[in-house]
Amino acid sequence: MYLETISSLAAALALVGLTVAVAYMDLGLIPVFLALLASNLAGLAVSAVLAFRSLRLLPGFDASQAGLYYLLSESLPVAVSQFLVQGYIYSSIFILKAVSGNFDTGLFQAPYRVFTRFQIIPMTIMVAMFPLLSRMAAENAPEKMRSAVAFIFKLMLIVSLPVAALLLVYSDIVVDGLFGEEFSASSRALWIQTLGLPFLFMNVIFESLFICLKKQKSLVVVLVFGLVSNLA
Repeated sequence: MYLETISSLAAALALVGLTVAVAYMDLGLIPVFLALLASNLAGLAVSAVLAFRSLRLLPGFDASQAGLYYLLSESLPVAVSQFLVQGYIYSSIFILKAVSGNFDTGLFQAPYRVFTRFQIIPMTIMVAMFPLLSRMAAENAPEKMRSAVAFIFKLMLIVSLPVAALLLVYSDIVVDGLFGEEFSASSRALWIQTLGLPFLFMNVIFESLFICLKKQKSLVVVLVFGLVSNLA
């Protein structure tokens, strides 16, 4: 897991640095996605170097064309899904800006940032559980996997419901404390968005299960449907 931590840290640092540069130079929307691509490529490069060195595959690494094709075909849908997730998250902001202007966009975006940051909680849980679920899927142990998934669902509910309740009660205080009284009108938006917080937690489970069960292509289809629905 420490290797994954290092690669994730490298990707995060690259994303922060590139995003700050794009924002500072006011380059627009497309460079934001290019910054995301570059940061993921940086994380990929670090992961590859660490993995090869850990497994002692270099310098005598020799992979067949079929093996490389298999790795690419299995990993590419996961990469595409990450882009779709980012598009799903940020598409509402750009649409709102186009039809309503900066003021309404700011009132929506402020609480939306708070809402999306809570993804770190289910993602952390699934990172810890992912190796176990992958092993169960590889061993074809459906009963054990059902039991593990049921436990994760209960854990997500135990965590998400109290967090959602606190945000519903203290949405005014959260918005005023983070963004100032000029964004007090955003508290209602945060209240509405918080109603979907448990579903956000559950969605992270399903995304991880698609990958564990080698259904990455199905995950891409689901995310494309979600993105199109969001745009519509």
